[in-house]
Amino acid sequence: MSAEITAVYGRLLDAWNAGDAEAAAVLFADGGLLIGFDGGQTGGVEVPAGGSYVAKVRRIRDDRLLYAIVGVVPPGSYDLDPALNAVHTVVVEDGKIVLFQSTPAKYMARPDLAASHNAELTPLLLTGDTLG
Repeated sequence: MSAEITAVYGRLLDAWNAGDAEAAAVLFADGGLLIGFDGGQTGGVEVPAGGSYVAKVRRIRDDRLLYAIVGVVPPGSYDLDPALNAVHTVVVEDGKIVLFQSTPAKYMARPDLAASHNAELTPLLLTGDTLG
């Protein structure tokens, strides 16, 4: 089952990177909740504007809760923008996302954690993988 939640999350990232809100929306359960990077809450899916997302799964619990770090390469850039680093929490039930939350990873007064975040994700840029 861990493979299922990882696959659903990977399809979500792929849909976002393609700018395809419809492909992202079908991954959510009826009544699923999305809490965006800015704290906005919606029952629908809004595809973030521009950029390529890369993520690394840090933990899966009970085959239904996924925790990952994520970074964004803005349009026209080749590097991650640390201001856009986030932590994703995803809950999947019956193959559908019931909760997706994107929390800014600011690491206040912890530059070591910010550097570690980017260091984990940078190799994905070299391989072209969305999800590591």
